[in-house]
Amino acid sequence: MTQIYAVSRRLLHTLKTMALWFVLKAKHSERGTKAMFQPLTFGAPLSGVGVNRRLAGDFFRARAKADRKQWIDRLLNRSSELPDLADALDGNSWSNQHDCGIRIVEIRQIIGSVGRHHDFDRSFMPRRDDSKERWLRIDDAVRRGNSLPPIELIKLGDQYYVEDGNHRVSVANFHKQQFLEAHIREIMLN
Repeated sequence: MTQIYAVSRRLLHTLKTMALWFVLKAKHSERGTKAMFQPLTFGAPLSGVGVNRRLAGDFFRARAKADRKQWIDRLLNRSSELPDLADALDGNSWSNQHDCGIRIVEIRQIIGSVGRHHDFDRSFMPRRDDSKERWLRIDDAVRRGNSLPPIELIKLGDQYYVEDGNHRVSVANFHKQQFLEAHIREIMLN
């Protein structure tokens, strides 16, 4: 009986949270930021005043997505924290590394970061506003179709950790890209 009570209580809290999110979204629409919720167009040249609004809208949606996921993870007693390579090593030392070169990597295999785990959630959505400028510059480059340098990854087992390129992974994930070009270093534990 107590399990049913706990589940129904958690469900009620989830429904209240979702209702609050819809109210906040409606208020933003009333304030004239409705343009932020327009569909994305890729490859189109960006110009004019609407560009900054569209890019800012992308960042706003990415932050809102991170906030929603954090609330859901709290309700389900899960961690929304991006795993850190230091935690994965768990005090183990590694002495052997192998340069795997540049390869195409599936984004869903990138599960963590090296030292930037507080800035992003598990799906690499930005958690803080202080990374906004960098995120917007990369988002603008992606929307323009510019090529970006490969990200730097460390491979541990069959999982990858971002050494350089967290914002590029974040923007790619936001735009539902499936693959990224990456320079990979594989490390082996002792």
